[in-house]
Amino acid sequence: MLKIKKFLKEEKIIASIVMISFVFCILFIFTNRMPELFKYGSELMNFLYAISISIIAASIFYVLNIYLPGQKRKNIIKHNFQEQYIFFKKYSIAIFLSALGESSNAKIEEKLCDLSEFKKYFKEKCGNYPDKWHKVWDELNGTLLKDLLVQLDILSDEASFILNNTEINDENVLSFFKLLSQSVYGYRIEGINMDYDEKKALMNFLWELFAGWSFADGYREEDIVKLIIEKI
Repeated sequence: MLKIKKFLKEEKIIASIVMISFVFCILFIFTNRMPELFKYGSELMNFLYAISISIIAASIFYVLNIYLPGQKRKNIIKHNFQEQYIFFKKYSIAIFLSALGESSNAKIEEKLCDLSEFKKYFKEKCGNYPDKWHKVWDELNGTLLKDLLVQLDILSDEASFILNNTEINDENVLSFFKLLSQSVYGYRIEGINMDYDEKKALMNFLWELFAGWSFADGYREEDIVKLIIEKI
């Protein structure tokens, strides 16, 4: 039932044509023995009936051989990106904690994947730093920064794979994945030798992802990436 609803929503034109064809077929069955209302009316009705049957048959073929397999493939790609995004967040959180000199475990990584929990934790005062996030900013160098950029690179590759292998009709989704790929490409070029402004841009980008910050909307309650994934 959900697949039918999704098909009707995504393929409105095809669904409308099929519905019209189906209604015409029903109408033909109940009226084909009635006297002709005009010359060649019977021939015209037979012709339209044949066209309607062909449309219905072609639509069934499309759904079974193109639409449903395509949806299955899209769901696999979507699920894979979801898993990769969760792994990216947890691995990155472990890097942030390491930059703070703190140990990490699965429980705290899971907890800090939540936007509000991440914000709350990394906004805590930390020694001479205004908060923990500023210390992460300062300590995120060398191997830690390299590891983080590798994870960003992997996430970007996954985003590029989605762009190249799925049909995305939502403009916001398309813009997000393009922006992600472009942003990470810039960090990839600079590498661990990025200057202050480049690192600032990176940290702001990460804060948007992990804390849900948006210059347009302020702090969001829901993970924008997860919302975007749902629209794929």
